[in-house]
Amino acid sequence: MSKRAKSGPAPQPGALFPPHDSPHDPERETTLEQLHQSPRLWNVAQSRWTLRQLSQHCLPLSDLSESGVWRRLRRWKISFRRTRNHITSPDIFYREKVAWMKRVQAAANSGDIVLLYGDEHTFYRQPLAAQAWHPAGGAGKTQPRCVRHTASDTKRRTIAALNAQSGQVHWYGCSRSGIRELCRFLKKLRVAYPKQRVVMIWDNWPIHQHPAVLQYAAEQEIELVWLPTYSPWLNPIEKLWKWLKADVLTAHRNSAKWTVLRQQVELFLDQFQTPSLPLLRYCGLLAD
Repeated sequence: MSKRAKSGPAPQPGALFPPHDSPHDPERETTLEQLHQSPRLWNVAQSRWTLRQLSQHCLPLSDLSESGVWRRLRRWKISFRRTRNHITSPDIFYREKVAWMKRVQAAANSGDIVLLYGDEHTFYRQPLAAQAWHPAGGAGKTQPRCVRHTASDTKRRTIAALNAQSGQVHWYGCSRSGIRELCRFLKKLRVAYPKQRVVMIWDNWPIHQHPAVLQYAAEQEIELVWLPTYSPWLNPIEKLWKWLKADVLTAHRNSAKWTVLRQQVELFLDQFQTPSLPLLRYCGLLAD
């Protein structure tokens, strides 16, 4: 009898671990979310989580000993890794705001509201430096060049909102994004959704909370939900700017042709004026 016959049928993809060990196990995701936050939010007077603290303060691990916590994390493929520099939200209401955002997302998924993620982006005349194809092994002076222009580094602002259900992008270009420009953008959103309940998740840039902006949003019946402070990873539209940089702004050759560069940025954004499943996937709003 062959070895395969003795050992039974070959394991199916995804069957190497029990269901509760799945990479998408809710308990695993809850634990990871807590591990990425400061223990001080749970009144733990230390800067990093320990096995003992996790067994005491992390609900999915609360019934385990320290060794049991270690084994569970190992089974979940969560390891103790070296940190890298990264900004972390200092908002003391981080968990409450994230929970509120999840409820808003659930309401949007059920069709009760139109959920938009809003943000602003600035691009400049001069190209962004990045890697480019070039013969290997050359001296430093032969590396690819990111050609800059002698003109001033002109900039352009974009105010945009991403529809969390359709992937449609509404955007407004301007030389500066002040109160007047933000109000014009809010009016554009109301025109796009004339009879629907609109909720927009925005960051905590002070001008977003200017009394004139808040009043105009209320007049347009656009409800605003605030991200936790300094938490761009919770705003999917940030991925749109990453895509824009990769396709248009990185190592571009139009530093002497400002009008052409502006047109290319506008063409990039215009492709998402209709619903876009690829953009939803890219931004993490649509699972494959």
